Amino acid sequence: MLFDVRRREELERSHLEGALHVDPDEMAQQFMAVHRERLSGRHLGFYCSVGYRSARLLESVRSESETKAPASVTNLRGGLFR
Repeated sequence: MLFDVRRREELERSHLEGALHVDPDEMAQQFMAVHRERLSGRHLGFYCSVGYRSARLLESVRSESETKAPASVTNLRGGLFR
């Protein structure tokens, strides 16, 4: 599963096909409330423009996902425009 962690207007300008939008201000608890049931055993990828927002959400999600642990969690180093 691929998550685009940018503002809606950024997503509308460009995004990776199939990516699910996550508002960068969303907290891990909100993210887990929406996606928890689909995470178990999945490979998760997060990205934003330069990698900061997605890395911040990734770390929060990693600590919140103990019961429905994904197989792997990755941040696109350097972001979408690297």
